Amino acid sequence: MAIEITIDRSKAGEIVPWQLSNAGSPGADSYSWIIDPSCYVLAPWTLRPLDTRTINSGRDFPLLAATRAGVTSIANAFFNGTFLDCKVRGAIPGKYYQIGYMQNGATLGGDSDDGVVIQEFDAADYASTGTPTVIQFYNDPAPTVNRGGGVQSLVYEPPARPGLTIELVLDDALLPPQGTPVIGGYHANNGFAAWSWIIDPICYEYAAEAGNSASVYGPMRVQIDPLNETASLIWSHGDDEMLRLRLGHVGKNDLFNIAGYDRASTGPIPSAVWSAIVDTETDFFPPLIFHSTEAVVDEGAVQIYTGGNHGSDGNSGGSITASPLSWSCEIDGRALGEYFEGAAQRVVFRFTNQVMAWNTWSLPRYALRQHFTVIVTPGSLEFWAEVEALENITVQTDNGLQLLKNGYETVAFYEGDTAVRRPIADDWNAGPRSAAPNAWAGVLASPTNGYMASWMDRAYEAGDGRNLDPESPFIRTTPGKIYHAIVAAHATPMAPGAFYRYHGGYTWAPKTIVSGDLDSALLFMKSDKPHLAYAFLAAGSGTIMLPRDFVGKAVGSQVISATNKIDVSAPGTDYADEAIT
Repeated sequence: MAIEITIDRSKAGEIVPWQLSNAGSPGADSYSWIIDPSCYVLAPWTLRPLDTRTINSGRDFPLLAATRAGVTSIANAFFNGTFLDCKVRGAIPGKYYQIGYMQNGATLGGDSDDGVVIQEFDAADYASTGTPTVIQFYNDPAPTVNRGGGVQSLVYEPPARPGLTIELVLDDALLPPQGTPVIGGYHANNGFAAWSWIIDPICYEYAAEAGNSASVYGPMRVQIDPLNETASLIWSHGDDEMLRLRLGHVGKNDLFNIAGYDRASTGPIPSAVWSAIVDTETDFFPPLIFHSTEAVVDEGAVQIYTGGNHGSDGNSGGSITASPLSWSCEIDGRALGEYFEGAAQRVVFRFTNQVMAWNTWSLPRYALRQHFTVIVTPGSLEFWAEVEALENITVQTDNGLQLLKNGYETVAFYEGDTAVRRPIADDWNAGPRSAAPNAWAGVLASPTNGYMASWMDRAYEAGDGRNLDPESPFIRTTPGKIYHAIVAAHATPMAPGAFYRYHGGYTWAPKTIVSGDLDSALLFMKSDKPHLAYAFLAAGSGTIMLPRDFVGKAVGSQVISATNKIDVSAPGTDYADEAIT
């Protein structure tokens, strides 16, 4: 902007500087006068009509030129002409977002819709490395562009980031012909226009911190009520589905436990139609058989399971045999103090149960405590247990983690004594510990619900079989459940204050995780590190599909490809369990 003034110097008189500076003060000469608007020459851009179509068309906004991996790209004319506005709601602090590809009706693998590729980056190293995480792929659900509809708003819900939405306002008139894709940052070739450009961070609406200071961003959508001690946690279960895990106080003794898990098609969570895989009052976190060896006990008592969902009749009736003692929750490392609904990466529950022995429930007297820590991340529930004696006791049976078979059709054991998958109705086991010393997972399968497994860490304390008779199996099944043996056929005396510990967990995998000759694959957290396990029950080869978050990471000597998969083979029966690094 420039202001040109023409004056008559002969009429100006003596210039008094203080009078000029005082002209802006009330009461001064010309205080209220302005330059006549008829003298204004408007800037050319202001002559454009200020409507939705033209205000940002052809401009950088809502995109921003940036340097990625040392490259600063030129603008993409189609993106700049088409994109008019954008809102990234629920953005994660410290991240950048990019629309790296628009399918625009092109045919890819039989798919010819208006899919997009949305990428997420760490802002801190974007300029130096710029490694992307694909959070929405072109074949994920996406709104359809209304050809000829002009300015329109499209809302994307990246399946890898529940709770995150990207609203894009575009003008379809400036898109290339339908069937011609628009390529930006989603390509190995960094020479594409807008390869380094991002959605302008001024468009990001960060998920507000909750009053309890828990963070509200991450790959899970959670609802947690600390007053009633209930939780619902939702994550992507493959490309097309979501899985919801429910926890709360269930069963005869009202102990905190898994209440069920459900499956729904990928889409907006509020309108999701959930199909229950398991909805139960039974126990996943275990009961025990143990008795007190103190002087005062019920001499006529019958040996029964206590704790879990077991009452004094040995099943779910009679009097209680256990009660909850304490409970707490952390979301992404921060203590939860009030109701929370939002997104999260990692949720930790810590709780303690007090349990009566089969010969003290009638008194009644608690003789043992179970201290449990449960860590939930997408697809994984990691479980840490410490069992503490309150008086002199002998533990006869502790089944460790239990797994209900509902919703699945077959079961196999990883590193059992026979490489076979059998119907869930069969009553069988992984073989005696002496013959199958490394059996560690019971894996359920269903063509509808995918895979679910319970597993035990054989390298951690009592998981090694120290309280297990050599001829007892590490894993066994009944028609209803899978059980892991922590104490079995090996009476284990404990003095007051003594304890034993074990570590394991549960994992869920979509039906699409494996193809080819693979029996199954599991993706789970073990000591807070991601692990991939898989099984061949006979010679063969196959492919494992992994979440896009793992692209570029390594499994053993293999790097997970840009198509988020690895190919594996085996000359015969083979089991693997490897950390993802």
